[in-house]
Amino acid sequence: MKIGELTISRTQILDYLNCGYRWDLSYRRGITSVRVREAVDLGSAVHRAIKSAIRTYVETRVARPSLYTIAAKEGVRKWALEETKTRGALITDEIKTQIKTLRDEAVTIAVRALEHFDLAAWEVARWQNKPLFERELIAPLLPWRGYRVIPDLVAREKAAPKSAGWWLVDWKTRGSFESDDAEEINLQFATIQYVMRALGIPLNIEGSILWQIRSLAPKWPAQNKDGSMSRALIATDWETYKSALIAARLDPRDYKTEMQPKLAQIEWFRTIRQHRSDAECAAVWREIVVPAADRMARDPQVIRRWVHQPFGCSGCWARQFCLTELRDEDTEFLLETDYLDTRRPRKRRKMDTQFDMV
Repeated sequence: MKIGELTISRTQILDYLNCGYRWDLSYRRGITSVRVREAVDLGSAVHRAIKSAIRTYVETRVARPSLYTIAAKEGVRKWALEETKTRGALITDEIKTQIKTLRDEAVTIAVRALEHFDLAAWEVARWQNKPLFERELIAPLLPWRGYRVIPDLVAREKAAPKSAGWWLVDWKTRGSFESDDAEEINLQFATIQYVMRALGIPLNIEGSILWQIRSLAPKWPAQNKDGSMSRALIATDWETYKSALIAARLDPRDYKTEMQPKLAQIEWFRTIRQHRSDAECAAVWREIVVPAADRMARDPQVIRRWVHQPFGCSGCWARQFCLTELRDEDTEFLLETDYLDTRRPRKRRKMDTQFDMV
């Protein structure tokens, strides 16, 4: 397709600026990994669950947590089906098991998050008689067809004055939480705010709210050999610990004084609010987005970043393919096993008994 028929996005710009090879491999050549990436895929599953719950809230306008739970489960179920389908009929048993495990964990994490963030406390913004939730917005950006954003949710607290501004809300699953200053350099939020203003959406945007969710479910405590429950500080909450006590026929009152405050130390959720002026968002657009988009159109560079650092080559999904091409080795085997050419899919290769495809 011609440049004028394509849109670009924040993800593409970041990939282009970070590693030209990975950007080219993914967006221009259409190659992706079929392996399960636990942290990334768990985050996607939780995001899908919360997205499904919010859609139910937006469409029904019913403040009933049980409905959100059902919707979250359905969202994750669809995510798992899509992940399985993408990998084809010859998906391995190992990957099936990984997807199922992530599916079950994502439901637990998402349901707890929904209880914490309390959807019923939020008023969802509307534009052109439709809610501003998961809506595609495209702002002109030559020589491309435009710059594409999808606000996860635009909302404000119902308890706030009617004159209060609106917030761009997103939710992320994290192994460790970001600090407040990390959101000062969030290209996603800054460009969404700019695009909304450029399209003339008449809402006063205060800035962004990031709902951070710990990327694990509360663990079940271990029981000691003498029948008592371990009092060690583990990643769990009092309700889960209490349930384990009851299941073991132990009295929660014998543990509450010590364990409830101890487990309260563990942070499961963190909210970051970041105010952004329209002037700041315009500067981000002018000094980052516009020159990057222009360069991407004129110079689709494929230079590898080539650095063994977190979020560099270490842990990169494209690493195996990258090294294979760099060494001028055959990539067909990879395209039949661990990678997928989305534009010209290869028949999946049947492996030996140890890694038998089914």
